[in-house]
Amino acid sequence: MINLKKVQMLPAREQVASILRSSILSGGISKGQSITLDSIGEQVGMSRTPVREAFQILANEGLLELRRLSKASLKRLLKTTTKCVYCLKLKHLNAHVNT
Repeated sequence: MINLKKVQMLPAREQVASILRSSILSGGISKGQSITLDSIGEQVGMSRTPVREAFQILANEGLLELRRLSKASLKRLLKTTTKCVYCLKLKHLNAHVNT
């Protein structure tokens, strides 16, 4: 028998956060650009709840600034911020793989 690890599905909020994080770091979402729960939810095919939770994750990482009325905007990114986010994401992914 081959020793394989089980596939783990990430929660919807993590999937949305990953999509948004990639878009932010690749320049798809520009500094100061306002994004809404509804617009992001529609684009990624998710309801407002996982999108709201993803906004909170990214705000905690320092990538988004939460605003009133279900909006967020991209914060100014520094090289160190981008590097730290990648490090955090790698640690998070490794934790899921090693469990």
